[in-house]
Amino acid sequence: MTYSRTTVPFLPLFVPASRPDRYARAASSGADVVLIDLEDAIDSSQKDAARQAAVQALSGQAPRGPVWIRINGRGSPWYGADVDAVARLPISGVVLPKIQRKEEIVTLRSRLGSDIPVISLIETVEALADIREIAEVSDELIFGGLDYALSVGSSAGREALLHARCEVVLAAVLAGKPAPIDGITLSYTDPASVEDDARYARDLGFGGRLLIHPSQVAPTLRGFAPSSDELEAAKRALASDSAGARGVDGSMVDTAVEAAARAVLERQAKVEGRLKALQDSGNG
Repeated sequence: MTYSRTTVPFLPLFVPASRPDRYARAASSGADVVLIDLEDAIDSSQKDAARQAAVQALSGQAPRGPVWIRINGRGSPWYGADVDAVARLPISGVVLPKIQRKEEIVTLRSRLGSDIPVISLIETVEALADIREIAEVSDELIFGGLDYALSVGSSAGREALLHARCEVVLAAVLAGKPAPIDGITLSYTDPASVEDDARYARDLGFGGRLLIHPSQVAPTLRGFAPSSDELEAAKRALASDSAGARGVDGSMVDTAVEAAARAVLERQAKVEGRLKALQDSGNG
């Protein structure tokens, strides 16, 4: 199977594997994929029970739309059982955390024995050092800023993580993969912070963000929308009937600027459509 994902912004919403009662709500939240979590959301004493709950739920009436599962990392005691379980499920992707080398993705693919896409979660300094190789053998990349900061011994602030974020974006582009997904915003009661974090990720070239609560969907969409200044500039650039390079309100407009302007208007239309659908469904 050739993996293809063009939706931007792409918003996976975490749900603990131990809470199958929340799967359907997540699927109807406006997020693009339900991300069932077997790793950080589950206490070590509950790993086996959570896995069984997910298997039972997904083997029966699975939630509408695509489902990813974040398994436990390769070095954990639960990795083998997780892989055996997800290989039999009707899911759209497996998220592999705590990656350090590309061989981990290659090994996972061989164990899955299927065409299930593998999404690599970049959250260690070793993974960043091997990021170009990892991108080549992954279907998608996610940047986990909090765990990466812990791995490298830095703060999780924007300035401290700027280099790592840019490396992840560059690796995805060079490998011809979808724009990567940025990590979470911890607050789900402060929509302004959620929107601002999404806008920052968009400006760096990310194509989506991980979400931890349905309330984050709408502000994240707004963060990926063009700003009012970007919209006005795009409209001005496309208003002239002249061809070739020209000046518009003191700024040069050529074919590249026109293409960028069309992309801005297209993104605005898509985000507006998704926000309206959210509002109509009662989730906005």
